[in-house]
Amino acid sequence: MHNSQMDKFEKRRIQLRKLIDEKYNGVDAALAAATGIDPSYMSRLLYPVGKLQKKNITEHQKEKIEAVHPGSLSDYDFLTDEERKILSIHDQLPIEMRPIFLAQMEGFLAAVVQNKKPSDL
Repeated sequence: MHNSQMDKFEKRRIQLRKLIDEKYNGVDAALAAATGIDPSYMSRLLYPVGKLQKKNITEHQKEKIEAVHPGSLSDYDFLTDEERKILSIHDQLPIEMRPIFLAQMEGFLAAVVQNKKPSDL
């Protein structure tokens, strides 16, 4: 598969994880129920690249998810390598720590964009 295709699916996976963490308290099955996607399949959509039985979020699944949460998988069109690394760390954290981590990293990334040093935060 071409790298840009892999990137598209990884971007969707990251955004899906964020959606579930923010709207469903990290419970994959809750979004699965809301969208009509089988809970087991939803879990496999969230597997990281390289994990056995991982499924990509195709247009069909994207449409089902966005029917409930419009535009929710479209926000990561320009995900950088640094953001990808940060979100990889996020995926390894306990569910209850993920929103805290994201809040801290958003502030840090905003400072980096404005050319501030982390010590200035």
